Amino acid sequence: MRLYLILISLIGYVCCLSSATALTYKLHAHEFACFFAHAPEKGLKLAFYFAVQSGGSFDVDYSVVGPGEKTILEGTRERQGDYVFTAKEPGEHRFCFNNEMSTFAEKMVDFEISVENESKDAKLPSKQGTSPEQTSALEESILKVSRDLSTINRNQKYFRTRENRNMSTVKSTENRIFNFSVMESLLMISMAGLQVFIVRFFFQGARKGGHGSIECGSSHVSSVPLDPVGSHGVLSPLICSSTSTSYHSVDGMSSRGWNRLDDVEDYELPAIAAHADSDTGKFTRSSSRGLTPALDDWQNLIPDRHLSDISGAAPIHNPSLSLPLGRPHVKQRLYGLHLFAAGISVMCFALATAAVADENLSWRLGVKNYQLIVLGFFLGVMNLCLGSVVPTLLLHIEARFGTSTLQNYNGILRNEITTSGLSSWWRIILSMLVALPLALSVVYKTFTGGESVKTIDASAYIGNTTYYGMFAPPGLQLLGEKKGTGISLFSNATLPFAMATALQDGSEPPLPAHAQPYGFNVLLLDDESSALLDAPHPSYVTAVQTLLAGGESWTITAPVSATVATLNHSRSQDPDAFEEHFYSFCEAAEASSGAYTHMTAVDGWSVVLLNHASPGDQTLQYIGLTPDPGIEHMPSCSEFFPYARLYDVNRQFCRGTWSITRGGIQLVNGSCSGHALPPDGQEIIVHNRLFLGVAYMSSLVELLAPFSRISVVNSPLSQDKSFITPKELARLTPEEAGLVYPLNDAVFYRRPTLRKSGLLYFVLGIQPLLVVSILILIASVFHPTPLDKGFGLISILSGIDRRSLDVLAGAALSGELKKRVKLVMRPVAEDQKGAMVYYVTASSRTANGELVPAIPYH
Repeated sequence: MRLYLILISLIGYVCCLSSATALTYKLHAHEFACFFAHAPEKGLKLAFYFAVQSGGSFDVDYSVVGPGEKTILEGTRERQGDYVFTAKEPGEHRFCFNNEMSTFAEKMVDFEISVENESKDAKLPSKQGTSPEQTSALEESILKVSRDLSTINRNQKYFRTRENRNMSTVKSTENRIFNFSVMESLLMISMAGLQVFIVRFFFQGARKGGHGSIECGSSHVSSVPLDPVGSHGVLSPLICSSTSTSYHSVDGMSSRGWNRLDDVEDYELPAIAAHADSDTGKFTRSSSRGLTPALDDWQNLIPDRHLSDISGAAPIHNPSLSLPLGRPHVKQRLYGLHLFAAGISVMCFALATAAVADENLSWRLGVKNYQLIVLGFFLGVMNLCLGSVVPTLLLHIEARFGTSTLQNYNGILRNEITTSGLSSWWRIILSMLVALPLALSVVYKTFTGGESVKTIDASAYIGNTTYYGMFAPPGLQLLGEKKGTGISLFSNATLPFAMATALQDGSEPPLPAHAQPYGFNVLLLDDESSALLDAPHPSYVTAVQTLLAGGESWTITAPVSATVATLNHSRSQDPDAFEEHFYSFCEAAEASSGAYTHMTAVDGWSVVLLNHASPGDQTLQYIGLTPDPGIEHMPSCSEFFPYARLYDVNRQFCRGTWSITRGGIQLVNGSCSGHALPPDGQEIIVHNRLFLGVAYMSSLVELLAPFSRISVVNSPLSQDKSFITPKELARLTPEEAGLVYPLNDAVFYRRPTLRKSGLLYFVLGIQPLLVVSILILIASVFHPTPLDKGFGLISILSGIDRRSLDVLAGAALSGELKKRVKLVMRPVAEDQKGAMVYYVTASSRTANGELVPAIPYH
């Protein structure tokens, strides 16, 4: 019963050491809210924690003002914070939140303000015969339980904050997807309606045909139905034998294709005389008057056909279209459009290369895969530039070296692989040209795995001064909390090293030749010393992790302090002094509870720890593996002496480099100078309270048990090396010392980008290289070839020998021929004037001619 009373009184005592207020407050837009806490006396610890649970960008401005309107803490656009400070003056302390930056967003802020009284003058009543060490151990155990409960509470708040923010992100994403889907649906409907409107507009350009009258000489035909261009595109055939024919407008005729018939009443058409030759039976026509030389030779406009075929012929209905509209042209070596395409292609290549090679630009484009998007855009533009010059080259190749068939020209101009009659070589080449941009769009995405780095100022991103100290990773220990979590921190720190140095085939793995980091802050300096580096502030790490996107990381380097454990060689250098110090140290520890402990391992060995009586100077620590004397038997000092190894523990100047990602923080590099901190920096070691036997023995046994199977002869113990890894001993120093100091660390912001590879630059430069090469070939090798960039249907119809077109009869609708038909190009030049003559033939070995430079061709 007495024990229960002691426990209850101690718990009540612990609870009275602090008073806390935890609230959740809705901060409206443009609102400035303050909360107050009273510190009755100077030197009390005030803890302030807050986290924005929802609203806006999860950020808020805050400030802490002490008595006399002295600003203690302040920050802008912070998502959460956890601070502990000492009240320098008694009085009211004001904790304020400011949401004036938000136009309409409300913020839900979860915060806690606590005032901790750390006075330990009160003593628990002790039973007669109970040693002060036992009472102190019980007090420490209950305080540890209180700290663990506080840690669990804070961890729950941390995970609740993460849950709320993630849920808000999910809801926001859901709303964006829904809104985008609605907008996309509306856009598709609008585009469909617009397309229908445009198509209808195209086909409603001409009104239905009216009625008029045509005079054939003295004859008059009235009410002749007319089918103007835009409806069927032809005039109903009419044969007149008089000398002239005129048309008189009767009602509103569409002006489309009729040269504004609604403005001019009378139009004279050439009279067409038609008669049948009695010998040949052919139907011939002639014109009695000529508007143009083209009309004077009317029989050349339409090939002679039998009289029975005249009903299917469609005579020209608009005299203005019979005027020569072609534009004579001198073939140039290079054209402005081609040069413009080459310039755009080269410029896109330069910009795409800069987007990869330039560190600053690639870093900025590394956000949300913007680099891939930009490179894809540039590749698309370069593909368009290539597509503007490739057909010209292919046409020149076909005319110069190919079979010069209509099917090949048709396939090249239409870029259609399935064109009827297209040769196999051109199918392969056109397929390659189609596959080229598709392949490039895939290949450039395979150069992942690179990164771009930019040096930044951390305060510009997180808004606070960066602090370092004896902290655990986020979620395991709160910023500035004086009491740690003991075994959980020990296990968290030692697990990476334990996994990396596990026994391999029953033998101890070799120690690294250089400083090797493990986990969060463990640094193995060499085979005789290790360090536990002071780490970044947990809230600092959390703020950075919230900022980072997937694949991004921060690499921070800072000059920090560290707790270093080093093997002491006094046993071999001065055996007598070592023996004298050991026995005096051991005898003092035996008289103190918890300073000299052991625990059974396996295979007949046990772990023994020997440290200074608490509280006291912990700069020297003895540790070793001894033959197991049994659970009930504590090895004497003389039994432990042959196996004892002495370690020096102190604080030193070191440098650490950490990598922070969204998933955690990792120590990646570090070093220590070997120079100890000044005496005031050693206070955490010199005045310390350790209960190793209560807190750490079971964890040490679990870590060291596998090594107990190694024989003593083969063990590094026999070689005066550090058999007990120094970092375990360094971990024995308290992490919860409360030492916090600001640092200006060097921060490198890393983002995943494409690898800076020469092969990637080649992929980006293939299309510009092809464009430039094509233009050089066109301007040099293919300049005499009798076709130009405007080669196509118009140029062929302009120069075609109409008498050769009968071979194409029957393909007017299908566009397909039973066999390949050659297009022969015959440039004719005389008196600095030239003309292009084309004719088609089913079989011909005639080669295409060559152009004469600097002569305009019709």
